[in-house]
Amino acid sequence: MPKKFYAVKYGIDPSTKNEVRDKIFESWDKCSLVVKKVKGAKYKSFSTEKEAIEFLELGDKLLKKGEDSFDENIFHAYVDGSYLNTTKEFSYGIVITLNGIVHYLDMGAFKSDEENNVRQVAGELMGAIKAIEFAKDNNINDIAIFHDYVGVAYHATGFWERKEPSSIEYYEKMNNLMKENYINVSFVKVDSHTGDKFNEIADELAKHAVGNKSTGELKKIIEKDGIDVVSEDLKLELEKVAGLKRSNKIKLVNSNFSADMNSAKAEKESTNGLIDLLKSSKKNEIKHILDTLEKNELTKIIIELLE
Repeated sequence: MPKKFYAVKYGIDPSTKNEVRDKIFESWDKCSLVVKKVKGAKYKSFSTEKEAIEFLELGDKLLKKGEDSFDENIFHAYVDGSYLNTTKEFSYGIVITLNGIVHYLDMGAFKSDEENNVRQVAGELMGAIKAIEFAKDNNINDIAIFHDYVGVAYHATGFWERKEPSSIEYYEKMNNLMKENYINVSFVKVDSHTGDKFNEIADELAKHAVGNKSTGELKKIIEKDGIDVVSEDLKLELEKVAGLKRSNKIKLVNSNFSADMNSAKAEKESTNGLIDLLKSSKKNEIKHILDTLEKNELTKIIIELLE
């Protein structure tokens, strides 16, 4: 039988009652003594000692809002999920803010896989992927993802063993997006339904997307605290989900990043337009078009085609 290494992040020594942290055992008999019947025990088996050491050095990478410190000056993505039993659909809701200002909202619903039905958990995992895709599309290298399901962090970092197809797919998708686009992610745990402003909004978006009844929290938040957004579209979307006609508590504010984002989007559309023109032109016409382009325009076309 192949040798295994058991990495224990947290356990209890039954003879001394002392905590066991960051220790590697070379047999299950010894490992089981410190993890069996231990509430919150964290451990994992590996085929090599190197993998076990990496697991211990990696840690869970999970911060707790209200307890741990995190970068306040990067984009914060709040994600949540919902599930509608009558239709067997799951959904996600996502709110992305910068310095407390809403820059992006998104939500969506999907049919659950009957053989792998993980209910609203699938929505939260989808929300996290959407947050990374937002970072990728807007050339953002640092983002914090706020979530109430710890698996959003533990499955992404590999801290939890992945057994279900959904968690395997999530791990691969998240890590490919992060590595290929050089995106650093901070995972921050938020306690659910405790009045956290943006987490409650993400929850309401997820419910709205799948057709679950609103808790009314979004309307309360708007009327009590107000919400700052960067566009009229975001204002209208929040009013729609909250069931409000017009609210002066949702305020439009200027954002340098939002202006840069719109500029980048227009630039990308212009480049795509040139590519479409080249594809529809004859060879002699293509040469003429290329001769009229500036060097930076040619570079953008090449980069877009390579992507």
